[in-house]
Amino acid sequence: MLWWLLLTGCWEPTETSESGMVGRILDNTGFPVKGVEVYTLEGRSITDENGHFAVEYQAPNTHADFDIGVTTFRRAYRTQDDGGSVDVQLPRLHEVQLSCDIACGGRVVWDLGEAVTARAAIDCDANTQHPIIGIPVGPPTLECRGQAASLTIEDDVWRITAPPRRVTVSGLDGACRVSVGGVMAVREGDVFVASAQGPVVVRGQCDDGLLIPTRVEGDSVLLSASAPETWTLPGVTVGSVSILAQPVSGESWTMEVVVENGQITTPTLPPGAYAFLASDALPMDRAALLRATSEHDINTVVPTGEGRTAVWVMHRE
Repeated sequence: MLWWLLLTGCWEPTETSESGMVGRILDNTGFPVKGVEVYTLEGRSITDENGHFAVEYQAPNTHADFDIGVTTFRRAYRTQDDGGSVDVQLPRLHEVQLSCDIACGGRVVWDLGEAVTARAAIDCDANTQHPIIGIPVGPPTLECRGQAASLTIEDDVWRITAPPRRVTVSGLDGACRVSVGGVMAVREGDVFVASAQGPVVVRGQCDDGLLIPTRVEGDSVLLSASAPETWTLPGVTVGSVSILAQPVSGESWTMEVVVENGQITTPTLPPGAYAFLASDALPMDRAALLRATSEHDINTVVPTGEGRTAVWVMHRE
């Protein structure tokens, strides 16, 4: 008769062994969880009011799974479990906001200790956000199918990004300080090296002048410090201004510079439109910058801003 019960999947073990698991599911406070379906390839069991379950399995799949929301928990068999009942206590579950800078189809996995693991599916497109409800508290391991990715966690916000890359900055002689994406680069021989994720801006200053900020998406950039230029800012008494630049070719950039005796020193500015803005200047976008500078002479600094402290300089080819 025993062989018939085994074939029909009706056999329930009475103690944990290499052929089955007996145990309880408890919530994060230690109370039994009723009505959870625990399953293996060979059988299923619904927890009772005491959180009790009993399922059979066969090697090599000696483990029991159950789902709580979007998370699948797995309790693996261990030889020290023989002859007894196992308790599987759930961690605290919470909601997170998933923000994906790159596409990721895969899963996140937690090692919860005591032979318990958890996993949840991840499926997001690039530049999207959505919540994930009912996952364990604590950092998981991210697995994206077919590509490398990094997971950063800040409070209840998860961000999936491209993995950090090694960025090298070359072409600079003399004493220089270089930052890549706001992180100071380390000099290694003739190059500066930093780790970065996604597009970043390279900034720096050398003995012979500032570096014009450059956006980098690859793993290397060739820079050179240009000859400095000095500009007089009529009527400006503040200690620093922010340059807003829109070159004729290339992307816009910003840079903080110190005002000394009413003057600032910049790298050689390529053709384009430039505004020097004090801290109380009104915000300005590219269109406003082009309108404001188009009315003035080339290479001439003109105060403007309706009482705000801001001055302009215009370059043309």
